[in-house]
Amino acid sequence: VGSVMCSYNRINGQYGCENQHLLRTILRKEWGFDGYVLADYGAAHNTVASLNNGLDFEPWPPLAYQPLLISGVLAAGLASTATLDEHVRSMLTTWFRFGLFDRAAYTDDDAQIDKGANAKTARTIAEQAVTLLKNDGGTLPLNAGKLASIAVIGKAATTFTTGGGSGSVTPFQFAAPLDAIRSRAGAGVQVGYADGSDASAAVALAKAADVAIVFAGDAYAEGADRTCLSLECPRHNGDQDALIRSVAAANEKTIVVLASGGPDLTPWRSQVAALVESWFGGAQVGPALAAVLFGDSDPGGRLPITFPDSEAQLPTAGSRAQYPGTGLDVRYSEGVLIGYRWYDEKRLEPAFPFGFGLSYTTSALKHLTITPKGDGATVTATVTNTGSRTGYAVPQLYVGLPQPSKDIVQPPAQLKGFHKLLLKPRQSRKVTFALDGRSMSYWDVSSGGWKVAAGCADVRLGFSSRDVSLRGTLAQGGAACPGAAVSLACTSRRTVRFTLPRGAQHVRLTVDGKRRVAKLSKRVVTLSLQGLPRRAVKVRITATVRQRRYVRVSVLHPCKRRAAA
Repeated sequence: VGSVMCSYNRINGQYGCENQHLLRTILRKEWGFDGYVLADYGAAHNTVASLNNGLDFEPWPPLAYQPLLISGVLAAGLASTATLDEHVRSMLTTWFRFGLFDRAAYTDDDAQIDKGANAKTARTIAEQAVTLLKNDGGTLPLNAGKLASIAVIGKAATTFTTGGGSGSVTPFQFAAPLDAIRSRAGAGVQVGYADGSDASAAVALAKAADVAIVFAGDAYAEGADRTCLSLECPRHNGDQDALIRSVAAANEKTIVVLASGGPDLTPWRSQVAALVESWFGGAQVGPALAAVLFGDSDPGGRLPITFPDSEAQLPTAGSRAQYPGTGLDVRYSEGVLIGYRWYDEKRLEPAFPFGFGLSYTTSALKHLTITPKGDGATVTATVTNTGSRTGYAVPQLYVGLPQPSKDIVQPPAQLKGFHKLLLKPRQSRKVTFALDGRSMSYWDVSSGGWKVAAGCADVRLGFSSRDVSLRGTLAQGGAACPGAAVSLACTSRRTVRFTLPRGAQHVRLTVDGKRRVAKLSKRVVTLSLQGLPRRAVKVRITATVRQRRYVRVSVLHPCKRRAAA
């Protein structure tokens, strides 16, 4: 990383570009950043505070770093020449490191750009991002050979979706979804279009078609927040919610494609057959989306945010102090319960949870193994494509850390890792997640550092924050946790006993993947070590406890028994 930009707002009373704790303590010391810090336009205010607290570069036209102001500060002794040299050194060393002085300056000539390669990359990224949120009755993928007509409705099917202000982009070329759908459907399928401004015309078109695809979108721009999460905020595309309802009433095979930059409310989702999130898909969103709609590509996206069921579920709901704030202050009183953590803690059922996304195939997880390692662990599992199509599986690891005290809140679970796998039918792959001490730590305010809390960590593996297939327990800080993964030193005992939770049934025991006889008596499973190799072996116990799957993994190291004295 060569540079980091500081923002306009104050954090705990100090402007971002004058914030010593953020720019020097965290960015430089804790994170080891050795590039330079530049201000957003107009984000620098005070010359003395900016110089002394970590701002290296202010873009033209300057406000705080005007030559006369800097000279005056130095003359008054309010900042030192050593500090000024430090800022200049950060910029120069970064520019040397990135080769700015070793080549001629770039010329402002778009002919240098490989537009074809860029378009190919843009399409690949867009395809990977398309997220399938609903697919009743296998509505998708579409089969052009079985369709006579398609109704495409909505302005977003023909216009390039982009943000406002600095988020505004003008592409070299734009491949619209409507054109791509027509091309992919072929000459044998009639594809009609209505922009949605006339609801009656849109409904008539949908009623006469085999399938209706409604495009709807939201709007984002720098310098302003959305006032609500409805598609009518702002209402520059008309009443899109009403349009979707009307089309869905006219055609039971209505597919909605959202072109959005964040979560939107979907009050009509039970009325439509399929829902696809294409985001602000870029210059090649048309071909990318058509590939997914017709099954040439599996939808590879998963939600990086939570789609709420209503605005009442938001962490800021009913709190002006949190949003939009009072005066110049916004209070982040939700603490660590940000995003999906809030929904989990409050047990709220969102419309679509964090990490969610459907595939055209199905996947399963099995063989959870937790191997403790220092303050962390190595977690492994097997992912299998259980369907008949090649498709993506995205296993996600969540961990619920122990709560250090009643006054220190910990989220029920936090994402610690994920893998994205393209699997053929019936293909299986092993996935591995490494948990180090940092990933198992919480920030201790009193000591100003990261700490591992003693207790029982809840390890969850699934396909979203709410779709958990496998669970296990990892003991932290020497805690005694029933069913926890433990690592034992070399043992010369004849047998090892494991105590299971009350109500354990259907117990199965394996050693290095091979099934062994499990002798269960009063919640205790006894394993004979006779015949086991004199090395570390993995012992895995699975059972059903109150209709939930229970997994316990231990690592044993049988030794040669000592001779009797």
